[in-house]
Amino acid sequence: MFNALKDFSNHINSVILELKVFDFPYRKFDKVVIAGMGGSAIAGSIAKELASFEHDIFIERGYKPTVKIDNNTLVIVSSYSGNTEETLSYFSKILNQTTMIYGICSGGKLLEELKKNNFPHYLLPGGFSPRATLGFTLTLLIKILNEKLLENYDLNLFNILTESFPTENSIVYSDALKIFDAFPVIVTEEENLSIGYRFKCQLNENSKMLAYNLSIPEMNHNEIIGWEGDLIDKDFCIIFLIDEVNSYHRNKKRKEITSKILPDKVKQLDIELPSQISNNLLMKYFYWIHYTDWVSYWCGILRNVDIEAVKSIDLLKKQLSS
Repeated sequence: MFNALKDFSNHINSVILELKVFDFPYRKFDKVVIAGMGGSAIAGSIAKELASFEHDIFIERGYKPTVKIDNNTLVIVSSYSGNTEETLSYFSKILNQTTMIYGICSGGKLLEELKKNNFPHYLLPGGFSPRATLGFTLTLLIKILNEKLLENYDLNLFNILTESFPTENSIVYSDALKIFDAFPVIVTEEENLSIGYRFKCQLNENSKMLAYNLSIPEMNHNEIIGWEGDLIDKDFCIIFLIDEVNSYHRNKKRKEITSKILPDKVKQLDIELPSQISNNLLMKYFYWIHYTDWVSYWCGILRNVDIEAVKSIDLLKKQLSS
């Protein structure tokens, strides 16, 4: 996992270079559906936030369609292993509903089915944990949905801003020290909800920590009351992932008030953005992803767990297949 995280910017850049001339086979579509689970679905959710003004985008996490699909719908089926049973089921159920299907995988049954039905696909490199391939998949989705965004990616600047992350002398490691023994609650603005969700999932898998994410302003209409409960103690930590420069002014005020209302015994952590990228949407997202991925890695190290292992998922899959 260490090397995969360290190479995140190279994953992004490799897709950009490989697809410098990219003749995507489908040009006209009314809406986009991205079907996948876990990291594949998260890549879709992030891409949706980045490209939502270009297309109507729907994320499907399950065995069958819940949105209407027709011949004007582009369906992107994504499974790193190519053997995710929900995604394979979804693929089988939309085969006769649209002629615009595009696959993303590293092999497996999905690749066989895509080839069998003559659908185009992108082959991801093998040998990774699925959650470590976000850089590849997300960059590809951006390339498909709004490739102009990639013009704003500055590889050199990104590497300069993040070069200390793999070391214990970094702010990332310092933040991990603050939360590795806590119950993290991640707060973003609604339009950045996917970043908080990605962070939650990385803490779940890499750090073996329970965590959850929510958003402002919605949390101010329900969640904030829950913090008055008797079971709230010093083990909880609120993590604010909010862009202080470009945050909507009312959300900024809500965050300030919320921070004061929360019980004094609850730890709080602000993850700040470097000023150099505050007005660059793509760089901001990539930075947040990389930062929080490293926090989850260092939390795993501090908790002395096997970061790669996902025993409960493996057990569940084994029992489902029996």
